[in-house]
Amino acid sequence: MLAKTVSKVRAITNPDLVYLGILATKYDKRTLNSQEIFRALEKASQNSGIKLFSTYITSSVRFAESPNLKAPLILADPEHEGSKAYNQIVEEIING
Repeated sequence: MLAKTVSKVRAITNPDLVYLGILATKYDKRTLNSQEIFRALEKASQNSGIKLFSTYITSSVRFAESPNLKAPLILADPEHEGSKAYNQIVEEIING
């Protein structure tokens, strides 16, 4: 579905649109469902040639709570595991 959407965007408004990669979010390594979805993402990444970021964003209630703090979690709690993961993604993107 995402590939179709990107193709449409390329055709209509942005022919230079490219994928940076696939980012797994709301990942909970303790659940079978998350593990299965992650394996599916790995397979999709291999089949499509689109990079799967090595960093993933874990599931945390703190993300849902951050609007109450009127700040993104990365600013409200920079030491939180999720905040650190987003910083790691930025590093992965910058460093290729």
